[in-house]
Amino acid sequence: GACTPACTPPSNSPGEEGFVCPFVCLLVCLFVCSFACLFVYLCREIVTDEFDALYAKLKDKGVSVSALLAKAVAVVLKKHPLLNAAYDLSGAIKYNKDINIAMAVAIDGGLITPTIGKAGELDLFTIGRTWKDLVARAKSKKLTAAEYSSGIILYIIIYYLSN
Repeated sequence: GACTPACTPPSNSPGEEGFVCPFVCLLVCLFVCSFACLFVYLCREIVTDEFDALYAKLKDKGVSVSALLAKAVAVVLKKHPLLNAAYDLSGAIKYNKDINIAMAVAIDGGLITPTIGKAGELDLFTIGRTWKDLVARAKSKKLTAAEYSSGIILYIIIYYLSN
């Protein structure tokens, strides 16, 4: 049968609690059919001179490369809330109010992904302290399930190369 998208505009805005935006039928079909292929790999050569200079200034203040990257991701997600959204089984996109960033930590037997909760609301230094605490507790196996199961965005730093 014919598929007609819902035409009622949402009553709230992206980023607000519970914001849901109906999909057009074709997008639903594309999403469902390609669900197993949602990984996108992008390789780019970038110049990190300014990033390296910022890190050099902040390193002694307890800010790690991971904290800087988490803050950068949080800023982007706040600016582009669709990147922090998820497909809802009702056939819509659900925008998440919180920006929870998960990053991989190597532990005995594999990886675990502690989550910096509400990273979009935290300053860089708080993110740095939070991440340091999460990593220490991950390595000593003292994280609660909530601290490693709620991340919306996951990125793994494989190599950080600086010339």
